[in-house]
Amino acid sequence: MVEFDVDRVPLRGERLVEAAAGTGKTWTLVRLHGRILLEKKVPIDRILVVTFTNAATAELKTRIREELRRLLEEGTGEERLLKQALRDFDKAPVSTIHGFCNKVLQEEAFRSGTPFDVPLAGEAGAGAAEKTRDFWVEKTFDDKAGRILDLVPRPEVLSGVAKEVRNRPDLEPLPRGIP
Repeated sequence: MVEFDVDRVPLRGERLVEAAAGTGKTWTLVRLHGRILLEKKVPIDRILVVTFTNAATAELKTRIREELRRLLEEGTGEERLLKQALRDFDKAPVSTIHGFCNKVLQEEAFRSGTPFDVPLAGEAGAGAAEKTRDFWVEKTFDDKAGRILDLVPRPEVLSGVAKEVRNRPDLEPLPRGIP
């Protein structure tokens, strides 16, 4: 496998940044965004950044703005471009997948013949409770899983536990002490 180098990766075409929690995805996206802006002179409102959650979207917006300010203070020779990007920052398309799809559906409603207010399914993760339970049952065949499922019979409770585990990498899926 070739190691990804954010400072050398070509800036043409589409890129999918996929990695485990804590591996630097946000830093990588922020760095790529800055490179596209400065090296390709793409206006900030033409650089699309799509992520899964509202929290990740908010974090990306904050970090991109901080990076623009840092680059401006660093003196890259592109002060005019960076100042313009900061002025236009609210136009930057940084959103969730649902937010992006909703925007496209609204903008293209007339041309596509769809209603302007097409309802979208819930936030990313809708149906996660059922998927979590199905995955657990499918992948875990010992008695411990059955006993835990007996303690947490409703899928929405199990999904909540899964979200907590996902957000806390220090937690063990089956803590010591559960028989």
